[in-house]
Amino acid sequence: MSGKIQHSTFKPAWWLRNAHAQTIWPTYLKPDAVPDLKWKEYDVADGDLFRLAWGDQILGRPLVMLIHGLEGTTNSHYARSIMQELTTNGFNSVFMSLRGSGGVPNRFMKSYHSGASDDLRMMLDVMPEIPDAVIGVSLGGNLLLKYLGEEKENTPFKQAIAVSAPYDLSACGDVLETGFATRYSDYLIKELKNSVIKKLPIVSDPIDIDLSNIKSLREFDDKITAPVNGFIDAQDYYTQCSCKPFLTKITTPTLIIHARDDPFMTPDIIPEQHEVSSAVTLEISEKGGHVGFQKGNTLGLSSSWLAPRIVEHLTQVLNSNSSEKNS
Repeated sequence: MSGKIQHSTFKPAWWLRNAHAQTIWPTYLKPDAVPDLKWKEYDVADGDLFRLAWGDQILGRPLVMLIHGLEGTTNSHYARSIMQELTTNGFNSVFMSLRGSGGVPNRFMKSYHSGASDDLRMMLDVMPEIPDAVIGVSLGGNLLLKYLGEEKENTPFKQAIAVSAPYDLSACGDVLETGFATRYSDYLIKELKNSVIKKLPIVSDPIDIDLSNIKSLREFDDKITAPVNGFIDAQDYYTQCSCKPFLTKITTPTLIIHARDDPFMTPDIIPEQHEVSSAVTLEISEKGGHVGFQKGNTLGLSSSWLAPRIVEHLTQVLNSNSSEKNS
């Protein structure tokens, strides 16, 4: 059976209808009042170090884990708004900082990447509490969807949500090398290079690389991401790690939120109904940019539609699951 496609209720702020405006504007907003987070470090099976940021854990509340996007942190606008919305609406939250991200180098050259589903498995093996639900954003969304398809019925989650996932990594790489989208690529390359520079002096297996010659995300993936993570080259990495081929194998109830005008990709890579399993609901909006989804009626003032939508969905499905178990 194929999945379900539904039209999103999202309506952009009238002055933020452009995809780039939706994508960029939230990064300039005043930070949400992020709940107090307690960082804890965990040794995982391959000898590396992973980090989780825990919100206050209140007994009896469902636990929701958030997996960030490329070079994302707890300070990313979507992380602040989602975790705050979870906290104020009866959920416990935990933020998974992917391998070597957040300005804290890991122990090896091996890094986080879009298809690092084994990293999620290792993290779940050492977590003191397994989340009831998990949210993956952008790169984290691709990683999550790949994991769900690989694990099929063996996932521990009651619900999953992916936002602005790059379903076809090669196609997204092409988009980010053209037009205005190169602005995003240039920023991300700079951040990725800084992460490598911080890591090289302290890891046990440094590579010899001239970072100055890397000008695009595809080049970075070809020269660094692929070799340090066991792929032949960038295209091999993209082929093996794009989540789209895994979507028909998902059995965990999953909501995918996506904007058709996402500037990190083209509309034609959005999965069609027959390309996702019956456990998947694709919620598509015409506008919203890449992890934007800003609403508002007053010029210069906006708020996240995404965070309340996620909490609304989790409240509905987790309460429904709880009611079924108690009946």
